[in-house]
Amino acid sequence: NIFPIAYDSLGNLICISVKNQDRGKVYFWDHEMEVEEGETRDYSNLTLIADSFDEFINSLHALEEE
Repeated sequence: NIFPIAYDSLGNLICISVKNQDRGKVYFWDHEMEVEEGETRDYSNLTLIADSFDEFINSLHALEEE
């Protein structure tokens, strides 16, 4: 039920849930915390970053140059 919608330069993903009780929520997927082969998959490597896609989009801003 988690679908990738963007990625960062380090191989992590920004994902959106497309069904179940968390439908529409946006998560950061940390590839370094992925479960090992044979382990049960869960949400332990996902961090909630927005409760909706609109909230996620509205939170984006340009980086200031140093």
